[in-house]
Amino acid sequence: MAVPRFPATPDVPEIDCSDQPMFVGRVRARFARPGGRAGDLTVLATTFDPGAGTVWHSHDTDQVLVLTAGAGLVDYDDGDTVPLTAGDTVVVDRGRRHRHLADAAEGMTHLSVTGPGESHLLG
Repeated sequence: MAVPRFPATPDVPEIDCSDQPMFVGRVRARFARPGGRAGDLTVLATTFDPGAGTVWHSHDTDQVLVLTAGAGLVDYDDGDTVPLTAGDTVVVDRGRRHRHLADAAEGMTHLSVTGPGESHLLG
């Protein structure tokens, strides 16, 4: 049985997310594994151009981020900041207000793994 390898799987379309309220700047995403059924994990590869990021938000479940390329950070509203470079992994606890920011010079790509639940945009 052949095992599909992501992101080399050519039939997974890239989605331009730049016009979505979650994002600031040019952002693209590809689903490695879309959730949909109860208990499913969602795995999403998201590429942020230099300086792009998310708005402040939280999730109903923990979120695991694995930086696969570039550099950036996860910024928390309590003042904590976690710098990230390719290969780094960070777990964002459910309900914790945060944002993802790509380095201004090189951008970043990360895998995001979340359980069932919603993301909440926070002003």
